[in-house]
Amino acid sequence: MKTWVFAMLQSLIALLGLSAYFFADNIVLATSAAVMVAVLGVIHPLMAARKTRKLEAYRDHQYQKSFDTLDEQIENMLNESIAPPLPHRATVAVILRSRYGQQATELLEQYERVVEAITTGDSKSETLAAQFADDVAGWSVGVYLRGLASLGAGKLGEAHAHFSAAKNLQSSWIAPWLGWAAAAYQQGHFEEIRENHPSVNGVDLLPYDAGDEQSFLELSEDQRDELSERFPDAACSLGNYYAIAQFEQSKEQAAAAQDELKKVA
Repeated sequence: MKTWVFAMLQSLIALLGLSAYFFADNIVLATSAAVMVAVLGVIHPLMAARKTRKLEAYRDHQYQKSFDTLDEQIENMLNESIAPPLPHRATVAVILRSRYGQQATELLEQYERVVEAITTGDSKSETLAAQFADDVAGWSVGVYLRGLASLGAGKLGEAHAHFSAAKNLQSSWIAPWLGWAAAAYQQGHFEEIRENHPSVNGVDLLPYDAGDEQSFLELSEDQRDELSERFPDAACSLGNYYAIAQFEQSKEQAAAAQDELKKVA
């Protein structure tokens, strides 16, 4: 009930009580009127407080629904995203042959040992990846494998650093970007993802994995098809992390707005 209605009722009852006392000499009626005025005086703030609590509860409920909706969207996108993939073996073999000549066979065997260790969760995976990265110094694949090994070991800071180094060495390769986004997300670095996503900074991502157009043309038709099929999943997953980072920003803003409303209330 509105405040002015309560005020009118109190005034009328008070006037009735005064009239009963002064003109009708009716003490009982006057006392009853005084009691009713007092009761109204108590009921009014209680009802106002109850209304405020209901409004606050409704507002909190709406905020929670918004948060739940965003969390559901985030969970769906994470479930739809792929993990940072292993480098395309055929492409790696082509590049090793072109760069290292007679050493290519030995390096490819070394590469496969690193991949097996990462895949099986071997505790030596980080050591093996570090050795391979040293042996192919300056090549993005070596640093990227170190990122995969660190990520598998739960060392997010190291994984983030290795993935960042790999994408700096070869910015057109999407896998290091995906590894970087996955590590940054798990660290809660949402602003970093929003500000450094390749699509925001005009970085062109190409579907050649760790290679280039020349290495792509050296692959068999089946290998090229396999490689072409990998790119869309990685691109979609990377886009998901960017969208998730935007959702996290929306959650932060909504939480801040809710806190401000509580302070004002």
